Formats: sequence, structure tokens, C-alpha cells
Amino acid sequence: MLALFKKLCLVFVVLTDFFISPAHGECISLIKGPIVLDIRTCGRFIPEKSFKFENSQYSYVLQYPPKDKKILFDGYRGLYARGRIALSRANRSGLDEKKGVLHGEEQEFFFPPGTGNCRQILGKRLRAALREACCDEGVDAPCMLPSRYVIDSYRSMGTTRPGLGNKKRMALMKRKDYRLAEMKYTRKQFAGAAKLMARVKAKVPLDIRGLYKLAHSYRELDSCGRAIPVLQELYQREIDHDYWIEDEAVVRKGVFMLARCYAKENQPGGAVEILNFYLGYPQKYKREIVSALRHPDFGWIKTSKDFSHFRTEAATVLRRQKKASQAR
Repeated sequence: MLALFKKLCLVFVVLTDFFISPAHGECISLIKGPIVLDIRTCGRFIPEKSFKFENSQYSYVLQYPPKDKKILFDGYRGLYARGRIALSRANRSGLDEKKGVLHGEEQEFFFPPGTGNCRQILGKRLRAALREACCDEGVDAPCMLPSRYVIDSYRSMGTTRPGLGNKKRMALMKRKDYRLAEMKYTRKQFAGAAKLMARVKAKVPLDIRGLYKLAHSYRELDSCGRAIPVLQELYQREIDHDYWIEDEAVVRKGVFMLARCYAKENQPGGAVEILNFYLGYPQKYKREIVSALRHPDFGWIKTSKDFSHFRTEAATVLRRQKKASQAR
């Protein structure tokens, strides 16, 4: 029995080493799925000219027989492009599972041979199928490139512009009642805007901008109780990366408004949960951190233990950021 136990332990150790080693770890946590991509730069890749074979990691490729070298190089004769991911439905598999990964990021991508030319994609918004290649120091495409993100197929949606492909937004703009609600919102007729926007929401889903305008109308009517459920829906969309990148500024304003409304409704835990998240990214969210320390909406919870802790941490974070800025 003891001998069997030792064998099982040995198997466990071997399997554990297999899964957590860097080479295998990168191959069990790969990204794959549909994305929407805005192409900003593009060039045809010519391996004979583009590869830097002085890199000792790949210099041995020069010793390949001519036939094998041709096969290898032909696999790289595709396009190499840079672009920003406007919407992501891609997932990371394996031990570190995540949804909507790479959302809003600017990355480089390899388009394999036969997937088109730069004239077809440059300056365009593409619906594309992305996968991250598992390389383990291999040489097959795209493993000798800086990026391992491969676009296997795509469909052009047209020249890049805000809102292109946002079907929910386009459907809303065709509705007379929604256009009337937006007109009232623009004119700061918030009671009428909220009534009409809520009526639309009961019939069809609102997009990010619609949710924000409905919630903001409620806030202007001093009704955070009605704004919170709408803002929670917006916040969940932010967590899931379920929004178009051109709506990022609206999402930020909506999430901060949710923290303000939590404070107005005397829910310090909910408010400070959002504010503490900002502290983790002070360079990006400095505006929100500073505003939270001054905004009158947070006066309702300033004496709470949660907010007092945030205020102390925020002062430390801002002081460090100021010192770092002066050092540069």
C-alpha cells in the first residue's frame, strides 16, 4: 500500500511540474474568439528581409536545407498589422479563464498567407476570428514574430468610425420614442427624458449611452434610488467588457455616478468598493479619485469607516504619484 501511495505521489509531482512549467503554462492559458478590430497600420511580411537572424534563438534557421527553409518562410508571407480591439468576445482558456480579454487594447496581429492584402483592411473595422498561437519557442508562423495573435478570418465592416457595427445603437436610433427622449435629454428636460427613456427600456434593451442618459436624468431629478439599478446594469457591462470602445468615456462616467449614488443612498460599502478599485490604477483614474474627495455627493458617507479608510489611502496614493511625477 505504501509503495502504491509513493507511485501516486510521484505521478502527481510530474503532472504538477508539467502544468506549471513556463513552456506548458503558456499553452494551457490561450486566447481565442471573435473580436472587432480597427486596423491602423499594415504591411506585407517578407521573412528574408524582416527577420533578425542575429538573434541566437533563431539563427540556426539559416542552416535549414533550402526546401525546408522555403516551407518555413512561405508560412510567414502574410500581413503584419497593428490595431485596436473595439469589442471583444474572445476568452482566455485554461487556468486563468477570462472573458472579453484584450478589450480596448492596441496589439499587433499576424494575418496568414491567403487572408487578403493591406488595401482590404487598412483603416477598416473588421469582424475577425482571433487565436493566440502556442509556440513553446517553435519557429512555425507566427512564433518568430513579436506577436502571437493570429487573425484566421475576417469580414470588413467598412471604414473605421464610431458606432460602426453597434446594432443595438442603430436599432435604437430608428425608434421615434428614443429620438424624442434624446432630444429632451439634450434640452435638459430630464423628467420627460427619464419617462420616455424608461418606456423605451421596458420594450427593448438600451445601449450604454441610453443607460447612462436614463440614469443621469434620474440623478438630475435627485432620484438616485431609481438611477442605481440602471447604473448597476451599466457597471456589469463594464465588468464583462460588454461595450464598444468608443463608449469607454461614458462607461467611466456611469460607474463614477454609481459610486456617487451609493453615497447619496447612504451605502458606503458599494461606493467605496468602486473608489478602492480606482486606487489600484491611480494614473488612469486620478480624476475620479480627486473628485471623490471633493464631490458633495460623498458628503453623505464622509464620516463612515469605509470612506475614512479610502480618504487615507487616496492621500497616500496621490502623494506617491506626485513624487514620481516630480522625479521624472
